[in-house]
Amino acid sequence: LGACAVSPDGLWLAGGGSASGRLYLWELWSGRLARCWDAHFRGVTALAFDERGDHLASGGADGLVRPWCATAACDAQSFRTSRRPLAPLHDDWTGHTMPVAALCLRGNRCWSVAL
Repeated sequence: LGACAVSPDGLWLAGGGSASGRLYLWELWSGRLARCWDAHFRGVTALAFDERGDHLASGGADGLVRPWCATAACDAQSFRTSRRPLAPLHDDWTGHTMPVAALCLRGNRCWSVAL
């Protein structure tokens, strides 16, 4: 894993593949892998939940920041019944030419750092 983040309620662990660009979501109370999906073209280098746990942002070695609906990602029922992959909430947030090193989500704002 290239990055990890725990949801504010302590129920979910998000992890990003350092080479695969995939995101993984585990239920911490059971240890079960609840969901995984393709998120970036290169490795995932940064992850952050917002303060309510509704949103998850991922940053990658591809220089992209992608916002995800954590509520949808954590909904096991929709994951079992839907065959569509999880899609980002918005278009990619770009502007970095280097890998994203850190993310912070607070009050409907996202800050990112690339080194």
